[in-house]
Amino acid sequence: MITLFKDPFFRGLDTKGFLSTPETNIVKDELGYTVSISVPGLKKEDLKISTKEGVLAFASFVKGQVNTIDVLVNNVGVFIPGSLIDEEDGCFETQINTNLASTYHLTRATIEHVRTSNKPYIFNICSTASITPYMNGGSYCISKYAQLGFTKVLR
Repeated sequence: MITLFKDPFFRGLDTKGFLSTPETNIVKDELGYTVSISVPGLKKEDLKISTKEGVLAFASFVKGQVNTIDVLVNNVGVFIPGSLIDEEDGCFETQINTNLASTYHLTRATIEHVRTSNKPYIFNICSTASITPYMNGGSYCISKYAQLGFTKVLR
């Protein structure tokens, strides 16, 4: 889920003053996994959050609606269980692209709107897997550990 606070546009979508995108779809095809989200006002095919293009389309949509982002919450994630040795081909790329690259690209694409806030906040939801790996966590733990590293570098 990606949550962005601020502006009447978002208040119009939710009584608490934010837009959230809880519907996540994971599709597997011959090219691997694709993760997409649903946002009112955007075509589903534009929101493949596991691709840079999808993240930038979402960021462009948001920036077209608001001038300032007070709080950016990066909480998109996909977990495909498996050990590093036994997981399906493509699991690593899907989880890195969804769990790490989407956070990176959305933060970079919206940072100027975040900086205009009087009290800006960015929250990256990293999972306990970013601190302690666990059985069948495979590439998921790697992607979340890297997301925690990104968060520390961002400071």
